[in-house]
Amino acid sequence: MMIQSGIPVVIEGALEDSPSREWTLDSLEERVGGNEVHVRANTNCEDYRLGRKYNIRQTTFRDYITDIRKNNKRAKSSYLAVQNIKKAFPQIAADFTVPEYVGKVHGGPYLWIARQGHYEYCHFDADDGLLIMLQGTKNVRLFGCDVPSMYPNAKGTKGRTVQSQVNCDEPDLKMHPLFEGTKCYHCTLKPGE
Repeated sequence: MMIQSGIPVVIEGALEDSPSREWTLDSLEERVGGNEVHVRANTNCEDYRLGRKYNIRQTTFRDYITDIRKNNKRAKSSYLAVQNIKKAFPQIAADFTVPEYVGKVHGGPYLWIARQGHYEYCHFDADDGLLIMLQGTKNVRLFGCDVPSMYPNAKGTKGRTVQSQVNCDEPDLKMHPLFEGTKCYHCTLKPGE
């Protein structure tokens, strides 16, 4: 019998046997560089940071990676998020298999690639998730399942994600009093976790 406690865990060595463990920006660009992707734009704006609004632009994977490498103005306000690997990158779909202990994955797996220093707003994913780091590190804060204390926006933006109205870096407890005392789990994920 599996007990579901609702407490997140970090699994080390999650990709040891997966060909995806060898993915790099160079290898991905070589294999899927010409593929069309949807990139979030204006991610450096306050409305994005608070989960109120973002725009989508269509480009190639290669052009997005070129921006990231140049660290140009467009890179500083862009984020390649929620790319369904099976649909957007069929050439690499066989490289990644979902570990047995995950169970059913709704619609994924997905690929995200962000520039160093990218800030992602506090949001609710519609399904349970598994985040695996291939390269770099990511600071992750996970909150409990008490949805009202997170003050979800009335509507999510594009997609199935619903953003929180709370700025978790500087919460306004007068505006969001239920957020006080909300349990937060924090970790920094490293490659392979």
